[in-house]
Amino acid sequence: MRLTLKRVNAEIARQGGHARLVHCRAEEYFYFIDVGVCRVPSESICVSRLNVYTLAQWVEEWRIAEHKETA
Repeated sequence: MRLTLKRVNAEIARQGGHARLVHCRAEEYFYFIDVGVCRVPSESICVSRLNVYTLAQWVEEWRIAEHKETA
């Protein structure tokens, strides 16, 4: 099944997260918004296509971003 932003964000929400993965089309990178307690943007993730990572890898990237914001 092809991965979509909607699917990644639904999985994050299913796991209790508030963050959302967004795509900056002009620069070809992805980043999470509403990360951590302060709801800040995360660092960018430089991949050209969403399907470079699996759903599990995107969830792990979200967990890493959450950890950085709460540390």
